[in-house]
Amino acid sequence: MLSVQKVRQQIQRNWVVQSFCRHESVCSHLLAFFSLRTAKEFYFNDKFVTGESRFEKILIANRGDVACRVIATCRRLGIKTVAVYSVADAGSRFVHMADEAVCLGPAPVAMSYLSMDAIINAVKITGAQAVHPGYGFLSENSVFAKKLEDNGIAFLGPNSRVIRTMGDKIASKRIATKAGVNCIPGYDGVVNDLGEAVRIANTIGMLCCIKLGFVLRMDVE
Repeated sequence: MLSVQKVRQQIQRNWVVQSFCRHESVCSHLLAFFSLRTAKEFYFNDKFVTGESRFEKILIANRGDVACRVIATCRRLGIKTVAVYSVADAGSRFVHMADEAVCLGPAPVAMSYLSMDAIINAVKITGAQAVHPGYGFLSENSVFAKKLEDNGIAFLGPNSRVIRTMGDKIASKRIATKAGVNCIPGYDGVVNDLGEAVRIANTIGMLCCIKLGFVLRMDVE
């Protein structure tokens, strides 16, 4: 009888092979993600240039299990890693797993994991060539992506323009619809009050999903 771990490994192996069967090898797929090749080039090329230069050192702008997974993958690929952490996370596993580690600041995330200047400074002092944002924190922040671009630092994710555009749910839906992507029918504008929401819902038909949004008018908000 196969162990649970063996079964999981087999499932993962089958998924990878099926998902990337049109490419020469799974190894090439992994190398492409951590190279200078863009995501667009990766998805629209049937063959990879195996001799292309890859990043030698990557900074992971995240913590916990997210950082551990990225570090482990980089280690398998022979890529050095830089961890960034707050004072509260100094003894965490991901800090000790990385080749280098830089303290960003105090425990509050606003002063550490969300501090763009501190992260960019960590990139510069360690000589990292790219930033892997993981998820959460600054991973969907277009301002952060733009700052990295302005400093000549690669962002392992969409460029700042794409993040900014797709972060706006109304704009992104309009773009998708224009591109011929099937979207869930609904209203793609801003609902100003409850009465308008009811009228729109009656026009669309029940059931309706209402997503909340907030407009900040003052710094204190």
